[in-house]
Amino acid sequence: MSDYYKKKYIKTSKNDSCCPDSCCYPDLEPTFSFSEPISVFSASPILTVTNIETSITNLTINTCQNSLIELRGLVGWSTPDEDVLTIWRIRRTAGGPIIWEARNGIGVDSGEQSGYITSILHVDNNALCGNNTYVLTAQVDPVTSANLTANINGPIVFNATAYPL
Repeated sequence: MSDYYKKKYIKTSKNDSCCPDSCCYPDLEPTFSFSEPISVFSASPILTVTNIETSITNLTINTCQNSLIELRGLVGWSTPDEDVLTIWRIRRTAGGPIIWEARNGIGVDSGEQSGYITSILHVDNNALCGNNTYVLTAQVDPVTSANLTANINGPIVFNATAYPL
């Protein structure tokens, strides 16, 4: 994570015994991780995405029992190019299996580039008991948008909530 981000983590659980380092609070349920760029839609991007998959942010949620984990996110981005298709993914761990993928494109004329928001929603029904790490990534489509870029320069939010089964 870059120095451009401020990070906040709140780890919670329904069972104190699951987490020996006192990161769990029995009365709380959701776990959040969010990154907030210092500058929103600035002239210089916080992160430039190319045809190579790039990690944007990640989070870890600790569950003490079988759970469904709802993952939600928002990413603010723009492009200096025309007709850019971006592939968004959630991976289980860095370089791990893809558990969610979507494509979002911008088809604009020159001079019309501005900020866009991509929203993310996925439920992981294969969560493990213990730490579950998720990585949010982006990649400019290497086939339809070869050699083009997308700039991550807006708000970045990525959070998880566990629902016990």
